Amino acid sequence: MGRTASMPAALLALVLLLSLAPRADAETFLDVYAGYSLTRDSDIDTRLDGTERTFQDVEFDESFAVGGRVGYWFRLVPFLGLALDVSYFKPDIGAQSVSTSTGERLQLGDTRLHVVGVGPQALVKLPLPIVKPYVFAGPAVFITMADASGETFGVPGDHTGADAAIGLKAGAGVRFVFFGFLGVFAEYQFTRFSPEFEFRSAGVRRKVETDVETHHAVVGATIQF
Repeated sequence: MGRTASMPAALLALVLLLSLAPRADAETFLDVYAGYSLTRDSDIDTRLDGTERTFQDVEFDESFAVGGRVGYWFRLVPFLGLALDVSYFKPDIGAQSVSTSTGERLQLGDTRLHVVGVGPQALVKLPLPIVKPYVFAGPAVFITMADASGETFGVPGDHTGADAAIGLKAGAGVRFVFFGFLGVFAEYQFTRFSPEFEFRSAGVRRKVETDVETHHAVVGATIQF
């Protein structure tokens, strides 16, 4: 009876021992993550057939965020890594009342935004056995497409082409890695870019420009091999 009762304790001790055993960091890692995005208010500049107008302090909707990253930790400098990150989020512009640069107060219609970010990152971590704090930063190309369901920026049903803008992605997080290859992480991300896209309908061209600054909080899983 005593021997049977000691088996779970022995198994737990073995798991902890394997987790704490010193290992060289694996070279290649793969991350997947999901979370929440909050985009700060921003002015939106528009140009309609030569007439310019600025919509002030426009609110962007909260959004989910998903993404993935594949990277490489250098064996000779285990605190340094390089990665390629891909992510997606939707900072839509909901219906709202805003002021304009001409002193008017106008009602905006809905505009759906789809943003895909792709870019390299440099990562620096503390190469501890299990808990690994890290920071990262790098340029990114943000591909934005817009759909108009209101009449402010485009005719309802209009779609823009894909706009590619170079921006920044940076952040910090902490990883918990077990057995030297499997783990989870929590991460803060900051992205900034300035898209320019254009609606075209019945010969009318509506150009839209803005700055998109977004805070992301994500959690994910990682595997190193």
